[in-house]
Amino acid sequence: MSKTHLRRQCQGTTRTGNECRMQPLKGSKWCWNHDPKVVADRAHARSRGGAAGKRATPSEMAGTISLQGPQEALLLLEVAANETLALDNSAGRNRTLVQIALAWARVWEAVALEHRVRALESPSLVGAVPHPTTTGERS
Repeated sequence: MSKTHLRRQCQGTTRTGNECRMQPLKGSKWCWNHDPKVVADRAHARSRGGAAGKRATPSEMAGTISLQGPQEALLLLEVAANETLALDNSAGRNRTLVQIALAWARVWEAVALEHRVRALESPSLVGAVPHPTTTGERS
């Protein structure tokens, strides 16, 4: 014996003229999209949805970034990370975040290496550590 469930269906029609397949609101013959009693609610929801998309993005707040050094590169990566985090979760978003993190690590590695080279080349260290060829040692 098969069991048939009769599902209530909206009495409205779609733009293409087909019958609406949505379930009607409780106590109504129409769904939320077609019920004449909620016209004001639908208009309010549409206006709120449009306003939500008009907020300033981090890149608009940061202005134009010119990459003249590591600090500017880090700022650019921060802006990119913040904008990417605002997107819906997806594999592409996560790959982008990983690439941003790797780029961030490379910038910091370059900054650390630059500091080490400067320290090694500083005038206070030149001649302080004898070079192996000047001490008569051979490798």
